[in-house]
Amino acid sequence: MTRGAFIERIIIQYYGGLPEDDSDLTHDILNSYLPDALGAAAKQCYAESIKVDGVAYVNNSFYSTFSGLQVLPDDTDNMCYKIELPEIPVGIGRNEGVSELRFKAENEFVSRSAIPVDIAQWGYMDNMRQIPNKIFYLPEGKYIRIKTTLILTEYNGIVKMISGGDGNDLDSELNVPPDYLPIMSKYILEQLSIQKRNKPDVASDGVDMA
Repeated sequence: MTRGAFIERIIIQYYGGLPEDDSDLTHDILNSYLPDALGAAAKQCYAESIKVDGVAYVNNSFYSTFSGLQVLPDDTDNMCYKIELPEIPVGIGRNEGVSELRFKAENEFVSRSAIPVDIAQWGYMDNMRQIPNKIFYLPEGKYIRIKTTLILTEYNGIVKMISGGDGNDLDSELNVPPDYLPIMSKYILEQLSIQKRNKPDVASDGVDMA
């Protein structure tokens, strides 16, 4: 299902049919709710995997691959680099929002997967001798921090992470298993109901509407 088709379905559920021309619920507003709803669905999948299999994981259908990500020197640390992600990864597990990081050269060579570390291990690494030809990375907010003795500025990053896909393209595929779409719908409709209950203050009298 495309992002646009999912948004249209939410609009029809919200209005109980096709909305009027003067409806104030836009595609852009609903699209902004999708990352939140995706996080709720992925977290539900994570919790269910523990109950069913006894092992925590997120289904592969939640993951998207982003390539061509620019590698820049990290001015906060020596011998480090950083990559800006398309969005902040879902906060599941220690660092399971990002599952894989590779690097691609101009000659199409693709490296092996870099080695993920958590925040505590990252601190220990400052007191250790760096391992030659190995690449370690730490997801940190919207960035990936990278430690290595290799020179990476001539490479581009390839990242697999939990994401609904291209948030700027409503015709792109929404990377969510069909059985988790109702969770996303429920979350978004609940948020919209809160918004609907809180009527806007249209009187410019200097007093907020309680």
